[in-house]
Amino acid sequence: MNKLPPDIEQILTDLGLSPGEWGTIPEHTTGLGALDRQKMTLLKLKAVLEQVVNADQQRVAALREQLVRLRHGGGA
Repeated sequence: MNKLPPDIEQILTDLGLSPGEWGTIPEHTTGLGALDRQKMTLLKLKAVLEQVVNADQQRVAALREQLVRLRHGGGA
């Protein structure tokens, strides 16, 4: 690690920082709670929208079948 100029090191020390320990702090990952909640909400919304699409597709198929029957004199 590059050595800091003494005046900058003194300023950092006065602020309560330990520049000599910067390289020795262990690395860890943190979770982003808000993004995790948003992800779960979007996954639930996806499931609901897929159900709506499936229901609409079934309704369209039934209406097409009814239309074909009406055009050709079949039952309702």
